[in-house]
Amino acid sequence: MDEKQYSERLRPSTLKGYAESFKLLNKLIPGLSVEDLTRETMNRFFKQLETRKRIVGKGREVNGVRASTTLTYWSKLNTFFEWVVSQKDNKGKPKYIRVNPLLGIRRPQVKYDDRRWLNHQELEKIMTATILNAHWLNNYVRKRNIAIILTLLFTGIRSGELVGLYVSDIDFERRLLTIRGETSKSREHRKVPINPKLWTHLNDYLDARKKENKMTPYLFTSSTKDEGFTADGLKSVVKHIVKASGVKFHPHRFRHTFAVNLSLRNIDVYHLKVLMGHQNIDMTTKYLRHFPQTKMREDINTLSLENMA
Repeated sequence: MDEKQYSERLRPSTLKGYAESFKLLNKLIPGLSVEDLTRETMNRFFKQLETRKRIVGKGREVNGVRASTTLTYWSKLNTFFEWVVSQKDNKGKPKYIRVNPLLGIRRPQVKYDDRRWLNHQELEKIMTATILNAHWLNNYVRKRNIAIILTLLFTGIRSGELVGLYVSDIDFERRLLTIRGETSKSREHRKVPINPKLWTHLNDYLDARKKENKMTPYLFTSSTKDEGFTADGLKSVVKHIVKASGVKFHPHRFRHTFAVNLSLRNIDVYHLKVLMGHQNIDMTTKYLRHFPQTKMREDINTLSLENMA
């Protein structure tokens, strides 16, 4: 099987993650060859990952990486090695390696103690900073950025799905937003109802977009050009809002916020899975691992001897 065939159905960001993981492996284990891909080599790699010193931020020195980062590298390399092992020549013999070098090395266990969703106060600060931010080039950009933040918040879509949206993905009659399979991690189409507040701001943005004579099919556009908004553009917008609001966040936290708040409203977990575009419910439940303890207390307090099954 040609390598291109393997990668055709993967999103560019996924391929980039695999490439960066293997690049780091080569950096920490210089002169690596196919023959060196052994369990011992991988143990050396993870030891280097845990103990190396790095310079981050404004010259600050740190040791090692977070457990979640180690898990990310393990997962990406494991997927890559599984594919490499599956590659056979025309006689059915392994083309590169016979055994996954991560075989026998346990998947890192990660305990997530940090809260991933944005609370009401944080959202208020983010929205105020988005609306009042003096950095925006003009009123069109302001309306675009408000619509972007609210789209992330009220649909729970991924960053890549957001920048890939077309104007034609909006069903104005039924007030539905289509996330196309080619932009989705699951490669499946899905439809998300458009929240009334989001609907208002999308229409406000689209009116401003029309006045700017933007003809690109992409829903969200560049500030200055008639072309689609980019992932780098989204990072820039978020960076300015973080600075203005004082709330440290990244776009994916809106996805967690979407999931937690719908769950608080007792949405069926299957419905949440469909809305978020997950292939299995296990992935959906991971977004609820930091369910607010106050809500759990409310649930516990509803129990009584009289209502026990």
